[in-house]
Amino acid sequence: MSRPTARRMTIVEGLWYKGQHVSVCDLIARLFDLYEKGRPCYHYVPFLDSESWKQACSYVLANGMPKLVYVAAHGSPKGIAPFGDNNVTRTLLANALGATKVTTKKQLYFGSCSFCNNGNAQFILNKCPLLEWVAGYGKDVDWAESTAFDILFMRNLLHPATKRGPKVATKPRKELDLAIETTRKLVGGLGDKLGFHLYRRRKGPGGGLDDLWQASGNG
Repeated sequence: MSRPTARRMTIVEGLWYKGQHVSVCDLIARLFDLYEKGRPCYHYVPFLDSESWKQACSYVLANGMPKLVYVAAHGSPKGIAPFGDNNVTRTLLANALGATKVTTKKQLYFGSCSFCNNGNAQFILNKCPLLEWVAGYGKDVDWAESTAFDILFMRNLLHPATKRGPKVATKPRKELDLAIETTRKLVGGLGDKLGFHLYRRRKGPGGGLDDLWQASGNG
């Protein structure tokens, strides 16, 4: 028997509508299961408010959990939120991330409207030094368009491929560069329309962030 494939991502999802089961997990996870030939490739963690967000962070950022964390929830420039008034503000969100004792690097991708801007990304990365990067949208986005983009980007990150077949980059930075390059070739216009950003700390004494997605469109 072949060895089980390690789970590749964690989906953290807020409640979208009161009293209704609507979940991006039903779509995204099932598609990625196909790449793993039916073997589970994800962990799923729901959250309802700031307290359950804290609990989710302590679980998904633990050592041994997948590097990629995909957060699916309503969003605004001030924070993310499940349905109703249970807003998880930028400060609450970042403090919960920073409070988790992480010793392995993680990647944070927000499938949320309007939350991922330079200021919020800088705030989060300052609170959680072992986050490699933060990605997401700086605009209100259409659910179908943004989810399609998310799927393609994460497919290119987790299952990179070339014309010669599967290709796995040995270094995380090369792996990310390959995912950005491939996604831009496929749906670069859609990413720009949605206001997609991927922020990583800038090397050098000056600090600040580089937006790798925007930079990839300036070549």
